[in-house]
Amino acid sequence: MSTSIPKYTRKASPSCDPPPDLPPHDSIAEACLLGGMILFPAAIEQARESIQAEAFFDPQHRAVWNALCLLSDAHAPVASDTVAAALRDSGEGEAFAIVSRLIDNPPESPSIEFHRGRVVDSWKRRVAFQTAMQLALVARDSNRPIDIELAAAADAIRWQAGNGRLPNFEDIGTLADEQLPTPPALIEGLLRQGEKAVLGGASKTFKSWLCLDMAVCVSHGISWLGRGVSPGVVLLANLELPRWCIRKRILDVASARGVRLESGRLLVWNLRGQVVSAAQLRAEIARRSIPDLRLVIIDPAYKLLLGRDENSAGDIANLLGHFEAITNDTGASVLIPTHFAKGNASGKEAQDRISGSGVFARDPDSIFTLTRHEEDGAFTFEATLRTFAPAEPFVLRWQHPVFSVDKALDPSRLKKAKPGPAKRFNADKLLEILPPKGASKPAWCKRAEGRLGMSKSSFYNLADELEQSGRVFVDCDDVVKPTTETRSQPYGD
Repeated sequence: MSTSIPKYTRKASPSCDPPPDLPPHDSIAEACLLGGMILFPAAIEQARESIQAEAFFDPQHRAVWNALCLLSDAHAPVASDTVAAALRDSGEGEAFAIVSRLIDNPPESPSIEFHRGRVVDSWKRRVAFQTAMQLALVARDSNRPIDIELAAAADAIRWQAGNGRLPNFEDIGTLADEQLPTPPALIEGLLRQGEKAVLGGASKTFKSWLCLDMAVCVSHGISWLGRGVSPGVVLLANLELPRWCIRKRILDVASARGVRLESGRLLVWNLRGQVVSAAQLRAEIARRSIPDLRLVIIDPAYKLLLGRDENSAGDIANLLGHFEAITNDTGASVLIPTHFAKGNASGKEAQDRISGSGVFARDPDSIFTLTRHEEDGAFTFEATLRTFAPAEPFVLRWQHPVFSVDKALDPSRLKKAKPGPAKRFNADKLLEILPPKGASKPAWCKRAEGRLGMSKSSFYNLADELEQSGRVFVDCDDVVKPTTETRSQPYGD
């Protein structure tokens, strides 16, 4: 069964109430709005604050809108003849007829805003209609993951609810003259208000405890790891721990820090067991409008992927995009803990230790990592920062339920991976048993099996390695021979 949305290419109905087989649209409002802007060009820039080409259902109306925007950007005069000329240049053969029709019965200037509102309303309804159609098709296809489609639908509706507008271009002259204060630090030297941060660490390195510690410290205005904080409300989105467990942990951390928890400072949003998308999370946080919100901690973020791939740059960029939208909506910082790749990661750059897509190492403003130190119970804390000067790494010692800074330990002394067992076979050993005059691969394999106890898979892997490195070659009779300095043509003349 096909799951693609039908494409509507026929001309829109002139009626305000379109036939049921077409998405919602209002061609009369579109025509009145465009005709009004041709006669009152000052209305173009105001309309651009909430409208773009996709708002027009009729393709000819869309072409006129693009022509009006082109003329406005060029600071060219807007009139019936200039609009018709711009349409002709873009390949619209019926340019003059289109413009004439639009200005035949133009609206009065004050009613332009009325028609703009109707165009925006029909655009939103059209997006809702098409999104609903897509969901209806997917719901009937049991092979399509419904959670991913629901998240995509939420993204589309959320985008349209904000009119689908991106900011206008800014002239550097105007931008240079604007007084823009540097955002204050939420955590001294590590994280500014309104920035995104990631905390990475291996399994069982107490990342969640460190996040709770930050939540308690920021919400109650006490230093975190020896650094000053800007106090404010903290929201903790808990997607993993049971209510009793998150309660106990917060109380334990507060007790260890000597903090008397105050009402209204630390908000806990228990979402364990809920199927929730990043778009949903963002929408709810924006809707609830929390006063003085300074920090949002989302733990763990992977629960919001809903079947998407943490190794996919697109999926992770989408996820982090929603977190960035939370910072834009609220002005708060966002922190997400995540995990290292399996195995010992101490040989990698700090930001590259995090598992999944490389977007994790490029997108956040601050990347914090906890890497095991060679001293038991100690971890090196490193910060990769975008808007602060580089911060020197330091060592944290775990003393349940919080960390303390240990200045006596060298942060560069990371725990190294234990050396693995020596390989039983290698290419050198295999080459030693190859006769000087060579041998066929099956004969060589049989010799390796008898003399070295080498399996066929190991033999062929090592034989390929020797061949690719040029230490052996295969002649025209399929005999493998060792390479010598005197050999000039391995395959004969």
